[in-house]
Amino acid sequence: MYKSYFPAYRDIVYLDNAATTMTPVEVIGENNYYLYFNANIHRSPHELGQKASNAYEEARTVIAEFAGFKANELIFTRNTTESINLLSNALDLSTKDIVLVPWTEHHANLLPWRHAGCDIEYLDLDDEGEIDLMQLKRTLDRLRGIYHRTIISFAHIGNINGVVQPYKKILTLTKAYGALVHVDAAQSIVKFKYSGVDFVSFSGHKLYGPTGIGALCIKEKHFKQLKPYQVGGGIIAEVKKHTHSFIEGPAMFEAGTPNITGAIQLQRACEFIEKLGRKTIFEYEKSLTNKLKHAVITAGGYPITAKGANIVTFKTEYHAGDVATLLGGKNVAVRGGMLCAEPYVRSIDENGLVRASVSFYNDELDIATFEKRLIEVCQRLKKSKTK
Repeated sequence: MYKSYFPAYRDIVYLDNAATTMTPVEVIGENNYYLYFNANIHRSPHELGQKASNAYEEARTVIAEFAGFKANELIFTRNTTESINLLSNALDLSTKDIVLVPWTEHHANLLPWRHAGCDIEYLDLDDEGEIDLMQLKRTLDRLRGIYHRTIISFAHIGNINGVVQPYKKILTLTKAYGALVHVDAAQSIVKFKYSGVDFVSFSGHKLYGPTGIGALCIKEKHFKQLKPYQVGGGIIAEVKKHTHSFIEGPAMFEAGTPNITGAIQLQRACEFIEKLGRKTIFEYEKSLTNKLKHAVITAGGYPITAKGANIVTFKTEYHAGDVATLLGGKNVAVRGGMLCAEPYVRSIDENGLVRASVSFYNDELDIATFEKRLIEVCQRLKKSKTK
């Protein structure tokens, strides 16, 4: 129904949406910056510079509201990975602080915390793929009063299992202990707002926007405890021969010339999603995901979980890389391997997993074609295995 919005969707069954979503014409066609006000922002007193500044800040306002934050609470970054690296560095953590994070997370929500100089404890998932709330409560009880700051960091929708974490329950529980909460919203920002969360990270390229642009949203009350992540032009209040001072707010974390047109294009992507309706998109994707799961089972695959918002990750009797590669040769785009979550994937299958993920531009014909091609691939691999 929506494929006509996406010019790249031709002659392919695209089920790699958890990695990158396609970009609609409305976003691709947004090139006003280069056509009408191609100048640098904030420091340019001329008309072009003012237009560019106004457009950039308008984008900040729209995107922040889309995420459930105010304009002065959004920092532009390159992607979710940079957002989490920025946060883990800007918090200036030490062994007096501790981060609680599921060991099943995407590497982008594991490695930055390991490099932050703080203590880490890993949370488990229950049999349904959700964070074990009883374990979390016991951990918070045990850690009470020991650390200066306790931070819980997790993906609202898992990169591997696609499970929607009960983030409001997690938020209620952790706030009772005075803990801070960071949500990796890379897979979920299309579907949810996060007005009650301390920190939220997301990318443009999984939000039907361009690559090279993302955001870190931070509640205004937390900015004073943060230190600059990078330094240089654009973030300075004053520089003297031996000293300097920084401006306050999001701009302190946007050193140098930013991705101006990327921010404006991401604004268009948010407006596009709002126009279609987030709830409508989510409900459609859940329905299509159930059909995708059935197709995997029919073709001989084994989904790793019964849940999943728009992601079906599965194993077969064959190597995940072989399955994904052969499907790609049949113009079916999925992803196979360790899926940027090696500890979790290896705990399920040392040969990796295959991940198929839907978007609202997919349809039942895509699912039927995927099922047919997966059957063909498994038959071919079975023949090769028996030789």
